[in-house]
Formats: sequence, structure tokens, C-alpha cells
Amino acid sequence: MAGEKNTGAGREDGGGETAKLGYAPRELGTCAPEAGTMSFGHRTGLPDVEPAPPNVLVITGRVTPAVVPVLVAELESLLYDSGGALRVPDDRVDCDVGGVAHVDLALVEAVARLGLVARRAGGKRLRLRNAPSGLRDLLDLVGLADVVETERGTGGRSGGDRT
Repeated sequence: MAGEKNTGAGREDGGGETAKLGYAPRELGTCAPEAGTMSFGHRTGLPDVEPAPPNVLVITGRVTPAVVPVLVAELESLLYDSGGALRVPDDRVDCDVGGVAHVDLALVEAVARLGLVARRAGGKRLRLRNAPSGLRDLLDLVGLADVVETERGTGGRSGGDRT
């Protein structure tokens, strides 16, 4: 192009010619796209509106008895604001247990205590999302299957409405 000077912004091909990178060098080292190479991505959704994050307690790894009070405190921080008012208008509290490494009685204790915290928060019901089959079986064995709802990873529900 006329008036352009080569500032090393291209690469040498085998034939000794400089290949263009899609922009023309300008003075002071700034670059602007060549005509016809600009494209703009279109935003999706409403402008300047952030979707509200869901109030879900996510439990991963191995749950030990020492972790249970921490989980209870996390659930309480999801349920209540700093002034003590309820944040969750829904009648259910979601807890994702799909990342739990080991199903045992410590996890069942955590689920029981989390269910109690949810009930104390205006009669809310704890819903376990992505619950492994071993956890559903253990909850049934200890008599907690009717206290919490469980939802399989594929979206099927069991627990309080088991068939």
C-alpha cells in the first residue's frame, strides 16, 4: 500500500515477500484494522443486566464431622443477609452434592443438619441436586428420605416423592 512503511509487523514467506497480519502499522506504534476486516460481536440478553446467581450450596470432596459446622455456616450465609433477613424467597434450598467424593454417615449428618437449618428458615425444604445413588440409599436406610428431596444428576426426582 502507498505510504506504508514496513516495521517488521509481517512475516517472511519462503519467496521473500512480507505477509500481512490484517492491520496497517500507524505512527507511535498503534495499529488499526484495515478496511473491511472489523467485526463486532453481538451481545446476548438484556444490556447491563446481570443474571442473579442461584442460591445453591455446593458440596465437593470428602465431608468429615469437622466440616459439618462450616457447611451449616455457609448455608446460613446463603439464607440470611447481614441484617438477619431471609434472602431466599423460594420454599426450597438447593444443595449440589454431585462432587462428593465419599458417601458415609458424616455426609448423612451434614445433610440432616442442613435440612434442619433450612426448616428453621421459614419452613424451607432442602433439595439435594445430583445426589449419588449411594447417598439416596443411605438416606432411605436412616429414615431421612422423606425429610429431604433428592434429584438425580439427569434431572429425575426422588426422595420426598419416591415411587
